[in-house]
Amino acid sequence: MMHFIGTDEAGYGPNLGPLVVSATCWSWQSPDSSAHILHQPHKIPTPRVVGQQPFLFADSDCDPTVFLSMTQSKKSLKGHSLNTLQAADALEELVGSFGTCVQESLASLAALKIGDSKKIYRKEHLSSLEFPVLVTLLASQSVQAHAISEQDFSWPQLVNRLGDIAPAPFWEVDFAPGLPLDAATGTPAELRHTAQMLARLWSPATGLILRSINSRRVYPREFNQMLSRGLKSDLLAEVTLGLAANAVHKIDTSATTDAHDTIVLLCDKLGGRNSYRDYLEHFFPDRTLTIMTESRPLSCYQLLGPRTTLFVRFQVHGESQPPTALASMVSKYVREVSMTAFNQYWQSKVPKLAPTAGYPLDARRFMAEIDPVRKKLAMDDASIWRNK
Repeated sequence: MMHFIGTDEAGYGPNLGPLVVSATCWSWQSPDSSAHILHQPHKIPTPRVVGQQPFLFADSDCDPTVFLSMTQSKKSLKGHSLNTLQAADALEELVGSFGTCVQESLASLAALKIGDSKKIYRKEHLSSLEFPVLVTLLASQSVQAHAISEQDFSWPQLVNRLGDIAPAPFWEVDFAPGLPLDAATGTPAELRHTAQMLARLWSPATGLILRSINSRRVYPREFNQMLSRGLKSDLLAEVTLGLAANAVHKIDTSATTDAHDTIVLLCDKLGGRNSYRDYLEHFFPDRTLTIMTESRPLSCYQLLGPRTTLFVRFQVHGESQPPTALASMVSKYVREVSMTAFNQYWQSKVPKLAPTAGYPLDARRFMAEIDPVRKKLAMDDASIWRNK
């Protein structure tokens, strides 16, 4: 059995609203005979240290709010062994085969599209995100284990299903609308029906399963606290790999996982860096790491564990693969709804206030217009404004 985890974010650039990172977790019974190559250890020459740069790591249990100072070593590789290259080729082929399998499984559900959220979402058409996000979440194994009820169609319940335990900020305390928000998405009954159809396509009987979808929101105050202890790219890596490490742990400890299983973690490049070795050694301390490649388009690692083999790929345009693409859609949807709550809160207090998406230029306009009310309510900047 192979397992795929895809991660992606939304809201990395804005000054207002949350950073949202999501992870989708899948299992797949691969028909490809080349999968056996991935179960073998693949060693390469020891990398040469070419420079150092300080960065920060989260402390125990992948808690991204507690940091320890550590040192990052940038490595350059001086060649690969044959079996490492074979493994890299086999991994590339299997990732592509899995992506094809997911897309082909959707052929009978023409209305359901999974792709890069930046290409699928169009402003004023939330349904382009809302429909696939709600349907896939309801079809996931973690939700199907419970009866789907009317309670599943509300914002608080969605956040709960996504496993996000972040305390609601002041603008979301009384925000509890029913879902879907966009009438074009369909009715709850229609969404439930489509989710049940999808659950039959993604099931043990077909060998393709969407195990779970999880998200983590980082609101301005926590964002600024984390940023004060490190670089913005480190913050993104901490949240992303913390979420991924939890997904890997759940697979490792599952009763259905055996020693021949392979886990593939698919990520977009985080902050433009090429070396992720020390991040991975921190979040997966019980695994032996081998660098397969580190380059501008792709950085790939093998981590041998006590029970499973983990491969991690950081790839430019990682949203081309369905696990990462769906994670990007979930993150974008969660952020859009959170920004709806943010705008509605301030529009209820400031007449004729135009909504904002939170990006730097318009965010300054928005902050200037709410400033008199914010001061009257004694709200500090740190609860609203992200420093970067």
